[in-house]
Amino acid sequence: MPTTDPPKKPVDSEWRRAMHEAAPLLSLGMQMALTMALFVGGGFWLDRWLGTSPLLTIGGAVLGVVSLFVYLFRLVGSIDKKRKKRDSDDLPER
Repeated sequence: MPTTDPPKKPVDSEWRRAMHEAAPLLSLGMQMALTMALFVGGGFWLDRWLGTSPLLTIGGAVLGVVSLFVYLFRLVGSIDKKRKKRDSDDLPER
C-alpha cells in the first residue's frame, strides 16, 4: 500500500528575510578575530624587527580596534538602509 507524505509547508518568507539580513553578520566573529590577529601580529613582528617593544604591538591593537569599529559602523549603516528601503516598499500606496 503506497504511503502519502503530508504536504510540505512553504518556506516562511519572514524566516528567509531574517536569514538574508543576518548573512553579513554570520562571519563577523571570525573577521574580528582575524583582523585583531593581523594588526597585533604585525605590530609584534615590527617591534621584534625594530626593537621598539611594546610600542608597535600596542599601536597595532589600537589600529585594529579602530578599524573594527569603522567596519561595524558601516555594516550597521548598510543594514539599516536596506531595512528602511524594505519597510518603505512594504507600505501601501495612498
